[in-house]
Amino acid sequence: MRLWVLVSAATLVELGAAVGLVHAVLSYPMEQRGMHWRLADTLLVSPLLFLGVAVFAASVNTAVAAAALRLAGGASEPRAVPALVAGGLLLGALWAAFGVRAVGKLY
Repeated sequence: MRLWVLVSAATLVELGAAVGLVHAVLSYPMEQRGMHWRLADTLLVSPLLFLGVAVFAASVNTAVAAAALRLAGGASEPRAVPALVAGGLLLGALWAAFGVRAVGKLY
């Protein structure tokens, strides 16, 4: 199996966990306000949050996969991988921070 498939699968699992966590946190207070809160509502609250989480998780997973390959003596990584991972971490964290801010405005 190719490495990018494992990285993508891990990222999807982590993104699903983040969506579930945010939904659990938001659904109770919104239902107390008399709203019928669904998963679709959670996803529409702040797509930027979930995009940031996905980019951040993909960057972390890529860094872990590259380190595992390096330790196993497998294929050498291109020189651009550390720079791309760092950029992904910063961009994902920035997007997620603005997404959390948008979610916070619900309260």
